[in-house]
Amino acid sequence: SLGFAITRKTIDDNLYKTEFGPSAMGLRNAFLRSEEIYAADVLNSATTYNNSIGGDGVALASPAHPVDGSTVANLASPAVSLNETALLNAQVAINATWRDNANQRMNAKPRRLIIPPQLEPTAVRLLKTELRPGTGNNDVNAILSVQGGIPDVYLVWNYLTSQYSWFLATDQSGLVHMDRIPYENDMSVEFTSDNLLVKGYQRYSFSYNDWRSVYVSNPSS
Repeated sequence: SLGFAITRKTIDDNLYKTEFGPSAMGLRNAFLRSEEIYAADVLNSATTYNNSIGGDGVALASPAHPVDGSTVANLASPAVSLNETALLNAQVAINATWRDNANQRMNAKPRRLIIPPQLEPTAVRLLKTELRPGTGNNDVNAILSVQGGIPDVYLVWNYLTSQYSWFLATDQSGLVHMDRIPYENDMSVEFTSDNLLVKGYQRYSFSYNDWRSVYVSNPSS
């Protein structure tokens, strides 16, 4: 929750109408920015294990998620920068190497590349050309077809804290957003000061329940 106050003098001097609108808008924007920060933190902290969230004893992004009798990776190891080879390897790994909890083959597919603003030029070159990116060859761009391509293309998210990390969301449900109480606001007059009090309130949570919802590469440069 968050709020602000408008003084009685402001109202008396007829500044209420000019001040209330932008202030209320700023309050709503503050809530929206906070929501983005909490949402992005699921990916920003993907390589850090949180035992109150993760259920398999490792972080959301790990090279060794336990399955029956084996382990499976959804984290590039070693970490690699976003390029044609890295993205193709991720697309193949999602479908060819991922297993369910019983260590059975599954049909996971990549859906969308999630990147910080610094990687958008690279993403455009990789996903917006019909021919192979970065070469003089007339080969087709395999990224657009391997394992069904990346149908939702890419999302630039400026709340990602690393300018190098990239994420490949899949068709497996697992990233969780619970909107418990949608944004609401209210106002009242404080008896002792006659200040107009305006408040906003919202409840939500962001988490995950299946690591197969995302493939991660977390290079440092």
